[in-house]
Amino acid sequence: MSYYLRYQPIVDTAEQTVIGYESFVSGSRGESPAELFRRYANQLARFDTELMQLAIREALSLLETEQLLFLNVHPKTLLAGLQLPDKDKNRLVLEIMESTIYSARIKRQLQQLAMQGFTFAYDDFGKRNANLDRLISTSFRPSWMKLDKAFISAHASPHIPLIIRYTLELCELLGMQLIVEGVETKEQLELLQSCGVRYAQGYYLGLPQRTINGRQTSVELPLQHVK
Repeated sequence: MSYYLRYQPIVDTAEQTVIGYESFVSGSRGESPAELFRRYANQLARFDTELMQLAIREALSLLETEQLLFLNVHPKTLLAGLQLPDKDKNRLVLEIMESTIYSARIKRQLQQLAMQGFTFAYDDFGKRNANLDRLISTSFRPSWMKLDKAFISAHASPHIPLIIRYTLELCELLGMQLIVEGVETKEQLELLQSCGVRYAQGYYLGLPQRTINGRQTSVELPLQHVK
């Protein structure tokens, strides 16, 4: 049994260009990220950190000059103390889960990462609690907000365009860029464009694949690699 990383493009729908890629882990037998993380529940932070380091090693050299690499960070990894190489840190975006509990320890970790020059994204915004007070936190100042796919999948609701427009306006006032996740149809993309949303991600725009800019990424790694 082994695992590998896949990369999903994040698209500038106005310019029709790829601004970056988000990394995802998959098992060679179809195991989901959740299944793999459960397998390493007792060493989750180490496994998560290894995935990020692998993504940095194999993806950065394949990105074009202005493209970014988006990395998901598990809350337990922040608690353990995340250590990443400083090289090319300006091209990395650390995605902080909306469900992350901002303990004093995690706040200190976020402050340290910010001082090192890393950029943040607020991931899955609106999925659960959507604590707005985090957007004014001095310990966490994201440059990007990723609006959860629930808002685009429920686009038939008359309230959804209003929510998207006001979320976009909020981001602009706070100096953030909005990415809407979960775009799976042409109609959903057209809705976002009518709301003024520029950046989007989803199966309609590109599947997670083992390629970046058409170039193959590395081979699979054995699961027992993490010890």
